[in-house]
Amino acid sequence: MGSLDKARTVLELTKAHELVEQMALASSKQIEKDMGQNNKPEEVRLIVQAVDDVFTKHVPVMIEIVLGGMVAAYSDDELDAMITFYSSALGRSIISKQNDVNINNMREISSYNNIIVYPELQKAVYKVLDKLEAEAKAESESKV
Repeated sequence: MGSLDKARTVLELTKAHELVEQMALASSKQIEKDMGQNNKPEEVRLIVQAVDDVFTKHVPVMIEIVLGGMVAAYSDDELDAMITFYSSALGRSIISKQNDVNINNMREISSYNNIIVYPELQKAVYKVLDKLEAEAKAESESKV
């Protein structure tokens, strides 16, 4: 079990806290996109602001959860090794690219989910619901 201070240093060096913040921002942007098509701009702005306020409140807790996971998973020696690596030129170079990689990955996955996965999920759910409804109807008719 590692120390919280070392985990916090790794978190700062890797900018992992920014990823949590970016995930919150991505949620707000997705809500804005989804709602913007069918709602008045002022309504969308107020809802996005409310979502931002909730995330602003909870992001520090999410970061503490990440820190707790790091402390539980890594020994002090492992945290020291991460600090050494992420403090090096190579480590800083990787981190400078990692946030862009993460953002692009989240964007691509979100797009894929919206275009492919969610419609497929919706069809699958409706198929099950239709089957259940048909079975319930057949059972009801057989009792008459």
